[in-house]
Amino acid sequence: MAARATSPSCVVNRESPAASIGAMLAFSADPSLCEKLGLDQHQVVLFGLEGATDPEIYESLVGKSPVAVLCILLLQDPTPLAAL
Repeated sequence: MAARATSPSCVVNRESPAASIGAMLAFSADPSLCEKLGLDQHQVVLFGLEGATDPEIYESLVGKSPVAVLCILLLQDPTPLAAL
């Protein structure tokens, strides 16, 4: 659902893409596995098409609201706002 809110890899999503994100994070922790799979910083694309569709459940699981997590992300890197 979300990485630590202070982490630069923080995401806000529903549970549907969580398995893909979890697998990617697990792979990234094992360089030999990444090498076997041919994955590097140029070879991974994941699409999570849903946000936090139930903000109350999200907050109960993550400890912060989806809005708070997004605010933390934008404070760390406001670049996504430039695309708006």
